[in-house]
Amino acid sequence: MTNLQIRILTALIYFPLLLLSAYSPETFTWMMLLLTALAWHEYLEFRVKPKEQMEWSRHICMVFLGSLPIFVMAIYGDLMVGLIALGISLQLSILTAMVRGRNLEELWAQLQFYVFGVLYITGLFLSLVLLQREQGGREAVWFLFFVVGATDTIAYFTGKNLGHTPFFQWISPSKTREGFWGGLLGGVLSAVIFYFVFKYFDFSVPEIGILLGLAGIVSLASTWGDLFESLLKRHYKLKESGRSIPGHGGVLDRFDGVLFAGLPLLFLVLLLGGFKTVFH
Repeated sequence: MTNLQIRILTALIYFPLLLLSAYSPETFTWMMLLLTALAWHEYLEFRVKPKEQMEWSRHICMVFLGSLPIFVMAIYGDLMVGLIALGISLQLSILTAMVRGRNLEELWAQLQFYVFGVLYITGLFLSLVLLQREQGGREAVWFLFFVVGATDTIAYFTGKNLGHTPFFQWISPSKTREGFWGGLLGGVLSAVIFYFVFKYFDFSVPEIGILLGLAGIVSLASTWGDLFESLLKRHYKLKESGRSIPGHGGVLDRFDGVLFAGLPLLFLVLLLGGFKTVFH
């Protein structure tokens, strides 16, 4: 099978599972917990691939700590307890470094990698959990996945067939302006399809004008998320973040756009009071 065929087959499996998981806050939280743990596994391997038993023990502990807020939400449904537990774990890490005689410069060098992981991985996956729990959150999550998926797919084919003008080539040599505009247009047009299909099946969706505006923001944010993840991989001299998803690379490769787009969508949903009633 070609890589494109593997990508399509894999998408036909995981994409419906993602959509179905959004029906239930509990199921969706567990799904995000799994993805968060896999993303932390990939992120930690950017620096060190564990080989010995002690290294694997530390690796697993860090994956667990990074996933802790979402794990607590999956078990207890309480975000604050998970955030407090994560904060305590960071305090213990600082205390351990101080006992070992590390100065402030050495301490920050050790912590900044993990603090960034908490913000980038834990925080952004957590924003998806919170988005699903808002009013109309199920439809908002579906909308997010559809728009980001359309942006990625159409940008890929537009860039491959029509692209010739470099776009942030110093980050990703394969990116082109034509691919960028094609992806943005595809993301916005996907909102039209989303509107008529979901309205036909009697799901609550925003008015078409508002939906197109949200699609533009989501599509644009997902593009920057893709570029940022490329920058991250370039820094660590990696081609892929991992191999968790056949044909797509790792979780961070596949969900980079979703992570960046989910936070502004959550902000807008909170600002407007919900995804399905505020626009009526």
